[in-house]
Amino acid sequence: MPPTPPPVSHPLEATALGPPTVVLILSGAVPAPSAAPVGAEERAEAAVVARAEARGELVRLRAGIHVERASWEAVSARDRHLLRIRALARVSVAPVALGGPSAAAVHGLPRLAPWPQQVTLLDVPGLPPGRRAGTRIVRDPSGGRSALVRTAG
Repeated sequence: MPPTPPPVSHPLEATALGPPTVVLILSGAVPAPSAAPVGAEERAEAAVVARAEARGELVRLRAGIHVERASWEAVSARDRHLLRIRALARVSVAPVALGGPSAAAVHGLPRLAPWPQQVTLLDVPGLPPGRRAGTRIVRDPSGGRSALVRTAG
């Protein structure tokens, strides 16, 4: 039996990861992006961000990544899920394979149930394992042989 080929990486368009006009506010030790950032970003001091979050002006997507509450509330539930994916992609040092509702969101597929707060990742051979905060890991039923949605880490 021939070895399983590695998943093909396809770059995602900025629009695939939520409204590009929604600015990710980066604070703390967020690593430099390995590729061009997807969408607007700005840096802020961690103390300033913490105070703004405490006042309810910012919504925390991940450690060190926030968005303005007004921008968050102005977008759809699907776009909020896409922003969570964008935040995960921004801090990931390795590629991630999206699965389930997260892959559906990127592909613009409809969902009858509410969009989840956690990003769904596939446990794929050849990609670093491990649980990231705010994610749900599911086993890839194809064992890495299916076409996967990947984001640059």
